[in-house]
Amino acid sequence: SYSLLKGSSDSVRVILGDHDVLDSDDTNIINTTVSKITFPWSYSHFELMDNIAVLTLSEPVTFNDTIRPVCFPVSHNKFTDDSGVLAGWENSVNISSTTPVPNPFFESKLNALDMKVLNETTCNETISSLVGELQLSGFEPSIDADDFICAVEKNTELATCDVGPGSPLFRADITTAHYLYGVSNPSNSFCGSSVPNVFTAIKPDDMFLNLALD
Repeated sequence: SYSLLKGSSDSVRVILGDHDVLDSDDTNIINTTVSKITFPWSYSHFELMDNIAVLTLSEPVTFNDTIRPVCFPVSHNKFTDDSGVLAGWENSVNISSTTPVPNPFFESKLNALDMKVLNETTCNETISSLVGELQLSGFEPSIDADDFICAVEKNTELATCDVGPGSPLFRADITTAHYLYGVSNPSNSFCGSSVPNVFTAIKPDDMFLNLALD
């Protein structure tokens, strides 16, 4: 939501099916416009609440090997372990422009990073700590810790630096189907530390998503 508030739907384009942002010929890419951006009524940048948005494309899209629908979680999902997969491009690759800016120090290809999803108690403690820091600055946020997911890089058990705002966190249930579990928040100031990455939780029967996607 935060990134999209900077412009109208007329100024936003969506690139689908891309893999290497510096190679336009590696996949069949669809570059399309957006007709509508829908935000949750409860979204607050200052309180980091419901930091997601739904983009309605201007034209229908045909699915293929590189463009597939995303599955939203349902109430009967059973996740057998704490594993998650974070997908996206490295945070320092500029893909915001029509022509991506090369950076020789970072990988330009789509990455899948193994993550460890922290339990609810640990995540709530993290959110409470962040809220406490905001309160020390004189701000009183209204935050529900259940609206967030916390995760760390599986190999290091530290916050990953390779995550940009809006990067999706997926989890596989007992059927091995992958479901969207969280969307990364803009703040990445704790990368490489023991403070986990924080995601907006995608919940089963989410009223905003049900209405926006209806």
